[in-house]
Amino acid sequence: MLLLLPLAVERGVCIITNMGATNPFGAQEKVLGIASKLGFSITVGVAHQYAIDIAGLEQHLRNVGGGSSMYLGAATIVRCLEKYKPNVIITSRVVDASLFLAPMGSLAGHLLECGCQLTGGYFMHPGDKHREISLPDLLDLSLPFAEVSSDGKVCVAKADGSGGLLNFSTCAEQLLYEVGDPGAYVTPDVLIKQ
Repeated sequence: MLLLLPLAVERGVCIITNMGATNPFGAQEKVLGIASKLGFSITVGVAHQYAIDIAGLEQHLRNVGGGSSMYLGAATIVRCLEKYKPNVIITSRVVDASLFLAPMGSLAGHLLECGCQLTGGYFMHPGDKHREISLPDLLDLSLPFAEVSSDGKVCVAKADGSGGLLNFSTCAEQLLYEVGDPGAYVTPDVLIKQ
C-alpha cells in the first residue's frame, strides 16, 4: 500500500483489494493510518458480508474456530464503488475474479485473477515447444492489465519491456484454470455459457 497508494491517488484510480480477509475493518484502519503518514486524506470503503443465514448448516460449522466466512461475489464491491466513490475498497472474502468483475467483467476478471499466471507463471514445461518459457523470463514476470471497452471487448497486456510471456496460449491456459466445465463457468456473480 505504501507504494501503490500514492500512484493511485495521483491518477485517480481506486484500489480494490481482498486484504481484509476476516477483519476488513482492521485492514481499513491500517490503510487509513498509512494514508495519514503519507499525507493523504482518502476514503476507504469496506465491502463485506454482514451476516450468514446458517439455517440447516449448524452441523457443518461446529468445528469452525472463531466464526465462519464465505466467498462473496462482486455485488458488494459494486455497491461500495457506487455509494462511496472511494480511493480504496477493502473486501472480506471474495471470489478472486470479483475484484475485477466489479469494475470490468467476468471474462477479464478470470483472466486477471491469478496475476502472473497469465504472463507465464505456470508455463515452464521443458521440452514442450508450445508451453515453454525461459527461466530468466520466469524470474521477472510482469503483472497483466486489461482494457475493457464499453461494448465488452477485452484486451489484455503487460508493461512494455517486462518479463514473462503473454500470448494466445497463456490466455487459453488461464481461461481454463479452475473451470470445471468450460461450457458453463459458474461463479457467485454469473454463469458464463458457450
